Amino acid sequence: MASRIVDGMTTTAEHLTATAEDEAAVEAFLERFVTDLAGAASTVMTVIGDRLGLYEAMTGAGPLTAEDLAARTGLHPRLVTEWLASQTVSEYVIYDPGARTYSLPDANGATLSQVDSPAYLVAAAEVVTGQFLMLDQLETAFRTDGAVPYDSFPACMFDGVQRFFRTAYTHELAANWFPAVPGLVTLLPCCVLSDRLEHAPELGPLGEDGLLVPRDTGYEELDPLSRHGERLEFGAGDR
Repeated sequence: MASRIVDGMTTTAEHLTATAEDEAAVEAFLERFVTDLAGAASTVMTVIGDRLGLYEAMTGAGPLTAEDLAARTGLHPRLVTEWLASQTVSEYVIYDPGARTYSLPDANGATLSQVDSPAYLVAAAEVVTGQFLMLDQLETAFRTDGAVPYDSFPACMFDGVQRFFRTAYTHELAANWFPAVPGLVTLLPCCVLSDRLEHAPELGPLGEDGLLVPRDTGYEELDPLSRHGERLEFGAGDR
């Protein structure tokens, strides 16, 4: 049977014979690819745990059975059991097979449920969810003018971005980011560098999310529903 050499690999009409080095490279990439797929799939359950208060209900509660957690949250017992199974596989929660209980370690809760933690980044899962919800529009953009209508972005993406960056603003802005700019700290009111922003009315009140709401700055507040027809262009030449 005829064969030929392609990039150092011997091929026939029926199969590809790779060297040991080639096989190792394929296996290494396959492992990475499967890991990426597993992470993308588990993101769905992360969003469910965040939106439905499952992580919050487990925080500080100690070991809980699936029935306990379902009762605490008022959610469907079977689906809560399946959610816990997926979280166990992801090692987000710890399962005790003897007692048939699940627990959320404090270290994991710092990222998943403790809003004031500097590691609280669970909202990033909402951003990923928004990206998947935008697939049809993004595909169309690739095939046409390269633009995506601003009002087609899902609400979960805006919510995720706001909550995700709140953590950084709360813990990094005054402590690290302002001081990193030479001379900036000396120009700021002292209240900006403390946790008492509500005592500086000239800066504006704090919103429900804990972020400063500026007054009369001349900047337009971000509202995804008020920009109907406006488009964001990715890779536009005039940017």
